[in-house]
Amino acid sequence: MSLDDQQRFERLAIDYLREVVEDKTIVGVSVAIMRESQLLFRGASGKTCMARGTPVTSETNFPIASITKSLTAAAILRLAEEFGALSLTSKLGDFFDDFPKRAAPITIEQLLRHTSGLVDFVATGEAYRSLEQIGAEQEEIIALFRDRPLLFSPGTAFSYCNSGYFLLGVILEKLTGLNYLEVLREYVIPSVPGEKFAAPDLAGQDNQARGHVADVGDQGKITYHGAPMVSASVAFSAGALCSTAPALARWADALFAGKVLERHSLAFMTSPGKLPTGAVVPYGAGLFLGRIDGRTVFHHAGNTRGFTSQLTHIPEEGLTVVVLTNTQGAFPHRVANHLLRLYRGEEAHHPFNAGNPPAELSRFVGTYVLSGITERSRTTLELELRDGDLYLVLPDSELMLIQRDSCQFEAAADRDVSLYFVNDQQNQPSSFVLTRQGASLGARRVSPRSSGQK
Repeated sequence: MSLDDQQRFERLAIDYLREVVEDKTIVGVSVAIMRESQLLFRGASGKTCMARGTPVTSETNFPIASITKSLTAAAILRLAEEFGALSLTSKLGDFFDDFPKRAAPITIEQLLRHTSGLVDFVATGEAYRSLEQIGAEQEEIIALFRDRPLLFSPGTAFSYCNSGYFLLGVILEKLTGLNYLEVLREYVIPSVPGEKFAAPDLAGQDNQARGHVADVGDQGKITYHGAPMVSASVAFSAGALCSTAPALARWADALFAGKVLERHSLAFMTSPGKLPTGAVVPYGAGLFLGRIDGRTVFHHAGNTRGFTSQLTHIPEEGLTVVVLTNTQGAFPHRVANHLLRLYRGEEAHHPFNAGNPPAELSRFVGTYVLSGITERSRTTLELELRDGDLYLVLPDSELMLIQRDSCQFEAAADRDVSLYFVNDQQNQPSSFVLTRQGASLGARRVSPRSSGQK
């Protein structure tokens, strides 16, 4: 890229960040783009807190929520390289004496790939909500799911699960005698010549962004109020870390450049899982795998109360983009994709359903069951096709969906809802990850319905 092109991109990017704040899409946002150890762009717009009016800068810390899983996965793989007591085939029973027999054989690989069958502690209702903000000991969180029936036999299905990544953090501490943050600083946040990597840290630092939730009033007027923080002891290794956008981008750039893990470990982290049926799971270890604009993408989103975030890496171009926001229900992946298109000099656009024929959308139609603690508590969801548009029918509402790419959708009217689909061996949707109000849960397809169009 020429100097003129770089300067033009920076102007367009800064203008775009201002626009997303001015139209009240986002309260505050910080962005960084890396390529081969070079920081190509960093920018920020908006406020750290609506009440105080302090501007967001590139040094503002944001909770990165589930992007934490990328660092947790890297730490597990790094320790597997060094510790004979840890491998992908190690079992829960090797580290925990009190798990029931049905769960003890769950492997490290199954925890990493969300194929363990464990109940997600975020889905345990009031039991989880009672601890969410006040904090909890590790044993209290584990007790939320340890003795629950498994959702499926380990390794036979995919269901996004915070419990698995919580346990991985506990295992890291057991193996090393260090606390989780010390493990990260020792093993997965490297020193690279010319760069000083900042360690993501738990919430509560100076220059910390505050979370916000939108209220839509009369005539569509949007106002924001503060959101309570999820306790770091509850989110832990599944979602507790904070970072600045440049620090997270530098770490991710080093990861994908092979400076954190050995080649075989990085290959595992960025390769899809496979079920006994032959179905491919579009999740490596701490990373979703997909395609956007015809290019392979490694990515993970973060959603927690008051905050959303996005980490995107395009291996074909060596580009890494980090977008951090302090707004629940914002769409940081849209910001990331828009900036990538601006950087390439392409027309920036967002894919909508208008470009998809009903026959293509009909493959998603059917009945899905949202994973709960018991069969009785599991919620049935429907996906229906009406006049060329796909609708998610919830027990309390229905939402028209907008397609982002081949396997991702967002709700057109409810900014807190997104779906990420997993295909089976026949390349048909078999489940999806539903993100709503800062929590991600798995839903499995129980009856496809191809007649669909209403």
